[in-house]
Amino acid sequence: MSIDKSAIEHIQKTSTDLREVENTDHKVIAITPSLELKSLEQYQEFRNQFRGKFHTSSMKDYEEYLSEHNGTNCFIDIDSMSSNSIFDLGDKEKPGHAKHTASLKLKKTAPYSELIRHDQSPGNQRELAEWIEDWKDYIQIIDETGADMDIVPAVAAIRRITIEAIRKQGNETRTFGESKSSLESIDAKSEDGNMPAWIVFTCKPYEDLPEHTFHSRISILTSTDKPKLVTRIIQLEAIQEEIATEFKELLKKDLPKEIDIFIGTFAP
Repeated sequence: MSIDKSAIEHIQKTSTDLREVENTDHKVIAITPSLELKSLEQYQEFRNQFRGKFHTSSMKDYEEYLSEHNGTNCFIDIDSMSSNSIFDLGDKEKPGHAKHTASLKLKKTAPYSELIRHDQSPGNQRELAEWIEDWKDYIQIIDETGADMDIVPAVAAIRRITIEAIRKQGNETRTFGESKSSLESIDAKSEDGNMPAWIVFTCKPYEDLPEHTFHSRISILTSTDKPKLVTRIIQLEAIQEEIATEFKELLKKDLPKEIDIFIGTFAP
């Protein structure tokens, strides 16, 4: 069997020539004619460098992982309650590849998530009463006079709230005329006596952080025949800033001294 000249030229043109590239830290080959570079790492017993991404919501596990690796650059984002660390970032003279990282993202506890979800969300009497019953282990009720209320009578009072319209008519007779005035007020009251005025909710916002106490004011919306109730946490943003500061200080205190810590975010 003979091969003509055109077939030989086609074979020569499409054949692949593998050439090892010199002066590199790791084995690399160039594939001609495109000169595409290919790493031989997958055929080696070990990787060229340690790399990976560690993710956790546990501050303890995050700190332990960072303690096992040296030369870490740690960035703390207090707005998102998270942190990111890069082990092979290097420096200006010898920048690294930033392929080995660890990240921490704190997760809200179930009680705190529920408290935030319920904040400023209007509901009917049954919904608020059942919400208090569901989370009673974290709740203290205060009435209009500032006295503590037991959960059972507080829930009963919420269930029996009624709205009453009161109309007052006034007449005034003058020498040269007469005027009439009308005033209507809406009054919400409970048939069971004192009304709950405050919900005091105490819980850990995040598992690794200390407890916080949140004071929510109970308001009654009387624009409809059936009352709507809404709770609003007082100074919520200030409390959340305090929680973020605690997160930052705890992380800075517990991390090894040799780790460089920065407040902010960094994207390699």
